[in-house]
Amino acid sequence: MGNSRTVGEYQQGGGGGNRSPADSDDSDGGDSSRDAEREIEESHQEYAEDAQITDKQAKDMQERRENVVDNLKDEGLSIEEDHIYGSVMQGTMTGPLDEDCDVDVLVVLDADEHGQWATSRNGPQNALRAVKRRLKRKYPNQEVRIDRNVVAVKFSDFTVEVTPAFRYNDTRPCLDAPQPASHGPLRLI
Repeated sequence: MGNSRTVGEYQQGGGGGNRSPADSDDSDGGDSSRDAEREIEESHQEYAEDAQITDKQAKDMQERRENVVDNLKDEGLSIEEDHIYGSVMQGTMTGPLDEDCDVDVLVVLDADEHGQWATSRNGPQNALRAVKRRLKRKYPNQEVRIDRNVVAVKFSDFTVEVTPAFRYNDTRPCLDAPQPASHGPLRLI
């Protein structure tokens, strides 16, 4: 799969921050205060455990990403590499994984093959439309839509959001403006 990153890399575990209730010499409720602190800490720990992405969910996200990228390649898109990014890689995604969750996938396109999307006036929108068309052919029973600068494919369990991108150095000689941000929804890395 080329230069792909795995979802498992984000699951580093580690709760950190567990603190023991302070001992109290207060005879008017010292025990009840410690019990309350212990109950709060246990409740927080249970919530943190429930909010983690399971190994199966991480595997599902990885497989779905690979399928989406492979389908784009099958449909003629020349992709040099792809990465999961966003909350999954930052370790801030919480579970359980559900239909409201999304997995962000960055696809780095071949500039020789698709560079017109980085250089033409409507190129960024054309890139998003091309990705959408390809995904719609592969996933005719799923909702596929452009959402700002991504193409979102909504599955029953979660959404995959695909962001087309180019390496800045591969497109820089062709660009009129020196600022990548001037190219709207197309991401230059």
